[in-house]
Amino acid sequence: RATITGSQGEPLRVALDVIGGDESVTTAGTFPSLNLDISTQPFIFTDMTLTINGSSTKTKNIELTIDNHIDPNRFFQSQTVTSLIAHDRTIMCNMLLPYGDTVALYNLGAGGTSCTATFVNGNSTLTFAAGRATFPRRPINVPGREEIMLPFPGEWYSTGTGSATPSMNTLLATGP
Repeated sequence: RATITGSQGEPLRVALDVIGGDESVTTAGTFPSLNLDISTQPFIFTDMTLTINGSSTKTKNIELTIDNHIDPNRFFQSQTVTSLIAHDRTIMCNMLLPYGDTVALYNLGAGGTSCTATFVNGNSTLTFAAGRATFPRRPINVPGREEIMLPFPGEWYSTGTGSATPSMNTLLATGP
């Protein structure tokens, strides 16, 4: 599972939940040499352009979770996992949008709409795009006299061949 999150004034974060089958012990000193790019800065939330249904949209935060639903319990007669089987894939998105600006996006219908989050920092670009994202109706809790924020949870899908399988059309990182 990979969870990509960002919110006002913060850098973009990635959290990985990884399952490994086994490891191999190698000779001391054989760890790979790493070439770290320290000239490129991290993506910041303000680097993002969010487009939903063809319109530029503002949000206080974004959380994208890509989950392959790996079965971690396939040990059988072994002390280590014998195989890693993906049972399904879901790509979930949660955002907090200003209600007055985006009420028209609420409940766009079962067919969904396009959704793209693009981060640009200098020469580096990171794009998450879904040809079809669905945002079902949910009750809205209205606190006190603050601005009403519209919770906007949804699921992202690809379009075209195999569109029943949740997938993003583009997961692209470019840069130096």
